[in-house]
Amino acid sequence: MNTERKPQQKKKEKRPPRKITKSYLQNSGVFYLERYPASIAHFQTVMRRKIDRSLQHHGVPEREECLNWLGEVTEKFVEYGYLNDQRYAEGMVNSLLQKGRAQMKIRARLKQAGLDEQTIAAAMSKLNASRAEHIDINDLPSNWPQNPSNINEYIAALKCAKKRRIGPYTALARTPKEPEKALAILARNGFSYDLAQTILRTDADEAERLLQAIV
Repeated sequence: MNTERKPQQKKKEKRPPRKITKSYLQNSGVFYLERYPASIAHFQTVMRRKIDRSLQHHGVPEREECLNWLGEVTEKFVEYGYLNDQRYAEGMVNSLLQKGRAQMKIRARLKQAGLDEQTIAAAMSKLNASRAEHIDINDLPSNWPQNPSNINEYIAALKCAKKRRIGPYTALARTPKEPEKALAILARNGFSYDLAQTILRTDADEAERLLQAIV
Protein backbone atom coordinates (compact mmCIF):
# COMPACT_ATOMS: atom_id res chain seq x y z
CA MET A 1 0.00 0.00 0.00
CA ASN A 2 1.41 3.34 -1.07
CA THR A 3 1.27 5.71 1.87
CA GLU A 4 3.14 8.53 0.24
CA ARG A 5 1.25 11.76 0.31
CA LYS A 6 1.00 13.73 -2.85
CA PRO A 7 2.38 17.21 -2.48
CA GLN A 8 -0.40 19.70 -2.02
CA GLN A 9 -0.85 22.06 -4.89
CA LYS A 10 -0.61 25.66 -3.94
CA LYS A 11 -3.76 27.62 -4.43
CA LYS A 12 -3.47 30.17 -7.14
CA GLU A 13 -3.34 33.60 -5.67
CA LYS A 14 -5.89 36.01 -7.01
CA ARG A 15 -4.37 38.64 -9.20
CA PRO A 16 -4.80 42.12 -7.79
CA PRO A 17 -7.21 44.33 -9.72
CA ARG A 18 -5.78 46.71 -12.27
CA LYS A 19 -5.36 50.33 -11.33
CA ILE A 20 -8.16 52.37 -12.89
CA THR A 21 -7.35 54.67 -15.77
CA LYS A 22 -9.65 56.06 -18.43
CA SER A 23 -8.08 53.88 -21.12
CA TYR A 24 -8.41 50.80 -18.90
CA LEU A 25 -12.11 51.53 -18.35
CA GLN A 26 -12.61 51.87 -22.08
CA ASN A 27 -10.73 48.67 -22.95
CA SER A 28 -12.37 46.58 -20.23
CA GLY A 29 -15.76 48.02 -21.22
CA VAL A 30 -15.29 46.93 -24.83
CA PHE A 31 -14.17 43.49 -23.65
CA TYR A 32 -17.27 43.14 -21.46
CA LEU A 33 -19.70 44.22 -24.20
CA GLU A 34 -18.11 41.79 -26.67
CA ARG A 35 -19.11 38.98 -24.30
CA TYR A 36 -22.40 40.20 -22.84
CA PRO A 37 -25.17 42.42 -24.21
CA ALA A 38 -26.03 45.10 -21.67
CA SER A 39 -28.23 48.10 -21.07
CA ILE A 40 -26.57 51.41 -20.27
CA ALA A 41 -27.56 51.15 -16.61
CA HIS A 42 -26.33 47.57 -16.23
CA PHE A 43 -23.05 48.37 -17.99
CA GLN A 44 -22.42 51.25 -15.60
CA THR A 45 -23.25 49.07 -12.59
CA VAL A 46 -20.71 46.45 -13.70
CA MET A 47 -18.04 49.08 -14.30
CA ARG A 48 -18.68 50.80 -10.96
CA ARG A 49 -18.08 47.47 -9.22
CA LYS A 50 -14.81 47.16 -11.10
CA ILE A 51 -13.86 50.69 -10.01
CA ASP A 52 -14.69 50.01 -6.37
CA ARG A 53 -12.70 46.75 -6.28
CA SER A 54 -9.70 48.54 -7.73
CA LEU A 55 -9.96 51.44 -5.29
CA GLN A 56 -10.16 49.07 -2.33
CA HIS A 57 -6.79 47.67 -3.39
CA HIS A 58 -4.97 50.73 -4.74
CA GLY A 59 -6.70 53.64 -3.00
CA VAL A 60 -6.17 55.90 -6.01
CA PRO A 61 -7.30 57.73 -8.10
CA GLU A 62 -10.26 59.50 -6.54
CA ARG A 63 -13.60 57.72 -7.02
CA GLU A 64 -15.21 60.88 -8.38
CA GLU A 65 -12.56 61.08 -11.09
CA CYS A 66 -13.13 57.42 -11.99
CA LEU A 67 -16.89 57.99 -12.26
CA ASN A 68 -16.29 60.99 -14.52
CA TRP A 69 -14.19 58.77 -16.78
CA LEU A 70 -16.95 56.17 -16.75
CA GLY A 71 -19.46 58.82 -17.81
CA GLU A 72 -17.23 59.85 -20.71
CA VAL A 73 -16.68 56.23 -21.77
CA THR A 74 -20.42 55.57 -21.61
CA GLU A 75 -21.20 58.59 -23.79
CA LYS A 76 -18.63 57.44 -26.34
CA PHE A 77 -20.05 53.89 -26.38
CA VAL A 78 -23.58 55.25 -26.93
CA GLU A 79 -22.28 57.45 -29.76
CA TYR A 80 -20.50 54.50 -31.41
CA GLY A 81 -23.52 52.23 -30.96
CA TYR A 82 -21.86 49.84 -28.53
CA LEU A 83 -24.60 50.71 -26.04
CA ASN A 84 -28.17 51.06 -27.31
CA ASP A 85 -31.02 50.53 -24.88
CA GLN A 86 -33.69 50.20 -27.57
CA ARG A 87 -31.72 47.57 -29.48
CA TYR A 88 -30.92 45.75 -26.23
CA ALA A 89 -34.60 45.78 -25.21
CA GLU A 90 -35.77 44.42 -28.57
CA GLY A 91 -33.18 41.64 -28.47
CA MET A 92 -34.09 40.65 -24.92
CA VAL A 93 -37.84 40.72 -25.60
CA ASN A 94 -37.41 38.46 -28.62
CA SER A 95 -35.08 36.08 -26.76
CA LEU A 96 -37.32 35.78 -23.69
CA LEU A 97 -40.49 35.33 -25.75
CA GLN A 98 -38.77 32.50 -27.63
CA LYS A 99 -38.14 30.87 -24.24
CA GLY A 100 -41.84 31.08 -23.35
CA ARG A 101 -41.67 33.99 -20.90
CA ALA A 102 -44.83 36.01 -20.26
CA GLN A 103 -44.67 39.73 -20.90
CA MET A 104 -45.17 40.45 -17.20
CA LYS A 105 -41.98 38.48 -16.47
CA ILE A 106 -40.15 40.14 -19.35
CA ARG A 107 -41.06 43.61 -18.08
CA ALA A 108 -39.71 42.76 -14.64
CA ARG A 109 -36.48 41.39 -16.12
CA LEU A 110 -35.90 44.49 -18.27
CA LYS A 111 -36.67 46.85 -15.40
CA GLN A 112 -34.00 45.05 -13.37
CA ALA A 113 -31.61 45.88 -16.22
CA GLY A 114 -32.43 49.57 -15.73
CA LEU A 115 -34.70 50.11 -18.74
CA ASP A 116 -37.61 52.53 -18.48
CA GLU A 117 -41.22 51.57 -19.24
CA GLN A 118 -41.31 53.56 -22.48
CA THR A 119 -38.34 51.66 -23.93
CA ILE A 120 -39.77 48.31 -22.82
CA ALA A 121 -43.23 49.05 -24.23
CA ALA A 122 -41.78 50.19 -27.56
CA ALA A 123 -39.75 46.98 -27.90
CA MET A 124 -42.75 44.79 -27.12
CA SER A 125 -45.03 46.74 -29.45
CA LYS A 126 -42.54 46.55 -32.32
CA LEU A 127 -42.11 42.79 -32.05
CA ASN A 128 -45.84 42.21 -31.67
CA ALA A 129 -46.61 44.29 -34.77
CA SER A 130 -43.92 42.49 -36.76
CA ARG A 131 -45.18 39.05 -35.73
CA ALA A 132 -48.82 39.96 -36.45
CA GLU A 133 -47.88 41.33 -39.88
CA HIS A 134 -46.06 38.19 -41.01
CA ILE A 135 -48.26 35.49 -39.53
CA ASP A 136 -50.89 33.79 -41.69
CA ILE A 137 -54.28 33.90 -40.01
CA ASN A 138 -54.90 30.37 -41.31
CA ASP A 139 -52.04 29.12 -39.15
CA LEU A 140 -53.75 30.23 -35.93
CA PRO A 141 -55.36 27.41 -33.92
CA SER A 142 -59.13 27.31 -34.39
CA ASN A 143 -59.91 28.17 -30.75
CA TRP A 144 -57.72 31.30 -30.75
CA PRO A 145 -59.03 34.81 -31.47
CA GLN A 146 -58.70 35.39 -35.22
CA ASN A 147 -56.94 38.71 -34.73
CA PRO A 148 -55.33 38.61 -31.28
CA SER A 149 -54.06 42.03 -30.24
CA ASN A 150 -51.16 40.40 -28.42
CA ILE A 151 -50.08 37.47 -30.56
CA ASN A 152 -46.69 37.22 -28.85
CA GLU A 153 -48.25 36.45 -25.48
CA TYR A 154 -50.21 33.56 -27.01
CA ILE A 155 -47.14 32.18 -28.74
CA ALA A 156 -44.99 32.55 -25.61
CA ALA A 157 -47.61 30.66 -23.58
CA LEU A 158 -47.67 27.93 -26.22
CA LYS A 159 -43.87 27.65 -26.08
CA CYS A 160 -44.07 27.45 -22.28
CA ALA A 161 -46.66 24.66 -22.58
CA LYS A 162 -44.41 22.74 -24.97
CA LYS A 163 -41.40 23.14 -22.70
CA ARG A 164 -43.34 21.94 -19.65
CA ARG A 165 -45.28 19.25 -21.60
CA ILE A 166 -48.69 20.52 -20.62
CA GLY A 167 -51.88 21.38 -22.51
CA PRO A 168 -51.48 20.29 -26.16
CA TYR A 169 -48.17 18.65 -25.26
CA THR A 170 -49.39 16.51 -22.37
CA ALA A 171 -48.36 12.85 -22.44
CA LEU A 172 -50.97 10.41 -23.75
CA ALA A 173 -52.47 9.54 -20.38
CA ARG A 174 -54.34 12.50 -18.90
CA THR A 175 -55.20 12.56 -15.22
CA PRO A 176 -58.09 14.47 -13.61
CA LYS A 177 -55.59 16.82 -11.95
CA GLU A 178 -53.60 17.51 -15.14
CA PRO A 179 -55.55 20.64 -16.23
CA GLU A 180 -55.32 22.05 -12.70
CA LYS A 181 -51.56 21.51 -12.61
CA ALA A 182 -51.16 22.98 -16.08
CA LEU A 183 -53.09 26.11 -15.14
CA ALA A 184 -50.90 26.53 -12.06
CA ILE A 185 -47.72 26.21 -14.15
CA LEU A 186 -48.86 28.83 -16.67
CA ALA A 187 -49.99 31.15 -13.86
CA ARG A 188 -46.59 30.89 -12.14
CA ASN A 189 -45.00 31.83 -15.45
CA GLY A 190 -47.07 35.02 -15.60
CA PHE A 191 -49.87 34.11 -18.02
CA SER A 192 -53.48 35.12 -17.38
CA TYR A 193 -56.17 32.57 -16.51
CA ASP A 194 -58.13 33.18 -19.73
CA LEU A 195 -55.04 32.81 -21.89
CA ALA A 196 -54.01 29.67 -20.03
CA GLN A 197 -57.44 28.15 -20.64
CA THR A 198 -57.14 28.94 -24.34
CA ILE A 199 -53.73 27.26 -24.53
CA LEU A 200 -54.93 24.15 -22.71
CA ARG A 201 -57.81 23.76 -25.17
CA THR A 202 -55.58 24.17 -28.21
CA ASP A 203 -55.34 21.18 -30.53
CA ALA A 204 -51.87 19.60 -30.54
CA ASP A 205 -51.53 19.45 -34.34
CA GLU A 206 -52.68 23.06 -34.73
CA ALA A 207 -50.29 24.19 -32.01
CA GLU A 208 -47.32 22.52 -33.67
CA ARG A 209 -48.27 23.82 -37.12
CA LEU A 210 -48.26 27.38 -35.76
CA LEU A 211 -44.88 27.01 -34.05
CA GLN A 212 -43.41 25.55 -37.24
CA ALA A 213 -44.84 28.46 -39.25
CA ILE A 214 -43.21 31.15 -37.11
CA VAL A 215 -39.73 29.63 -36.86
